Amino acid sequence: MKKRRLMALALTVAMVSMSLAGCSGKTAATEGAKTEVAETIPKTVVNIWSATFDTAPEIAAFQEAFKGSEASKTIEVTFEEVPAGTNQEKADALLTNLIGEGNIDIFDANLGEYFNFASKGMFEDLEPYAQADGYNLNMVGEDNVVLSRINGDLYALPYVQSVWQLYYNKDLFDAAGLSYPTDDMTWGEFRDLAKQLTKGDGADKQWGFNMPDWVCTWAGIATGQGINFIKEDGTSNLDNPAFKEALQFKYDLTMVDKSGPSLAENKVTKANYSKQFSAGNVAMMIAGDWVHESIRANLEGNYTFQYDVAAIPHPEGAAAGTTFGAPRYTGINAKRSEEQKKAAWEVLKFMASPEAGKVLVNNCGTLPAVVTDDIKDIYIARLPEFVTNGAVIFNDHKHVEEKPYHMASSQIDKVMDEEAQLFLTDSQDIDKSIGNMIKRSNDEIKIAQDALK
Repeated sequence: MKKRRLMALALTVAMVSMSLAGCSGKTAATEGAKTEVAETIPKTVVNIWSATFDTAPEIAAFQEAFKGSEASKTIEVTFEEVPAGTNQEKADALLTNLIGEGNIDIFDANLGEYFNFASKGMFEDLEPYAQADGYNLNMVGEDNVVLSRINGDLYALPYVQSVWQLYYNKDLFDAAGLSYPTDDMTWGEFRDLAKQLTKGDGADKQWGFNMPDWVCTWAGIATGQGINFIKEDGTSNLDNPAFKEALQFKYDLTMVDKSGPSLAENKVTKANYSKQFSAGNVAMMIAGDWVHESIRANLEGNYTFQYDVAAIPHPEGAAAGTTFGAPRYTGINAKRSEEQKKAAWEVLKFMASPEAGKVLVNNCGTLPAVVTDDIKDIYIARLPEFVTNGAVIFNDHKHVEEKPYHMASSQIDKVMDEEAQLFLTDSQDIDKSIGNMIKRSNDEIKIAQDALK
């Protein structure tokens, strides 16, 4: 009996000892167990659909940068594979994912898609998140924020921007004995220079200028005067005389002065504006900031001539530095859970951070909306040494509408393109083209509005 009591006492002491050891957390076994539990706490996965980070090296660089952020302690970032195809096919695939049971948390869109997705309730309103965080939205550029609001609501954080510039061939200017373009040049002065720099025929042809065959390259001259595509009452503003004057200006450059390739010539040769300029026989080119990378790729880094950049020409009376250029609209999927949306906001803020901006410049040559001295240095260091005015892109500038700011943006842009092409190829007079633009754009506006009823 005594032996049994001793054995029971020993067992009790052992159990108490184990209990105390467990409470103190001092044993190696429990320390290891705690570490294992801490390391296996799952992170919230935020999945991104991006047309900006669209290559494996760019995605890897972004993810590596994100690991250094505070948000990475509880969040993991993945990227949805964007299917190959046209922009419309990609937009359709994104829409299918958003309507269905897809797991995309953050996605971006062009202007037409932005309005379309927002009207369907697919974008989360970002204003409450910014207010709760004390986040200064204007750090991505006040103009960019204004151009990202729909009826006053903000559904996207424009962390990427674009700025149109004037590229010019220094060798051709030197040979002609002409001064280089300045950062305060009007469109009229641009036209005069283009005429002076045009000469030759056939294989010896030298063009005074070229530019993409896009609507914004002529309509932007009108919006540069502070004129919008859509009136306050929601109807088309293309009856404003500035649009007719701008289209006539584009016609005069190519069909009267013959200072640049005509639309018809470009269609026959299937010419690409950056490749034309890269050939070395075009004196000036109107294009966006991304063309530095295009020229580098076209020439495989073996530059056969020297070029530089200046601010895009501006309308008479408009401020120097007035430029068009649409941001990439990036926001949060409104259908996701509250937990997912809060995590997505943390990632979206990082996308608009200087750290992510460095990744954009280093890996893509893309211009971030948030610009620091370090980002400026990285951007300029990527340019060829003979580009001495590359920093002009960081000068104060005012962004104006590049495309109609409306849910029917893509449709109106298509209408304007079709009607302008008929005039620019002498297939229709300007009054007919403008008249058709006004009628057809109002038809598209009505269709878009009726779709919301």
